[in-house]
Amino acid sequence: MKFSQLASAILVVEEGYPCWASHKKHIVTLCCQYPLCALFSINYYFETMTQITVDTAVNAPMKTVWKAYTTPEDIMAWNAASDDWCCPKATVDLRNGGSFVTRMEAKDGSAGFEFGGTYEAVTEHERIEYKMEDGRRVTVEFSENGSGVTVKVTFDAETENSIDLQRSGWQSILDNLAQHCATL
Repeated sequence: MKFSQLASAILVVEEGYPCWASHKKHIVTLCCQYPLCALFSINYYFETMTQITVDTAVNAPMKTVWKAYTTPEDIMAWNAASDDWCCPKATVDLRNGGSFVTRMEAKDGSAGFEFGGTYEAVTEHERIEYKMEDGRRVTVEFSENGSGVTVKVTFDAETENSIDLQRSGWQSILDNLAQHCATL
């Protein structure tokens, strides 16, 4: 549903009273002024997130790829989008309802952030689904191919960086996974 469709639908419900709607990212705020000067605001969350998919072919057995993707020591070795960034910290509680946190930062210490979430579904050697702390969802699929494993990641895009930048960053990280697995 587009913002204009949602706002129109809401405004019809509030017909007869002065109403207006605004939006920022994926939240619509509806404000209505009722008689007696009452003013209220309601936030509606609606999903219009773009999904991005990246994948990589890893020339290694499934057991090796799965371990590299899910073990903190391995994650710290490959989880960075460029050579001037690193992942100095990773924690993983790989189970339905478990959580994870990784720290990504510039090697010179000029910037950094933590990236975390909660696992919603884990099927060993097949699939991991998780929800990030900001509410976006990610699905990671592992499938054997003729020479190893294809890892495919589909994620809800965020709104602060361009789709192309997000796609290239996540692709670089997956390519680093493939390179790391080649050394194991």
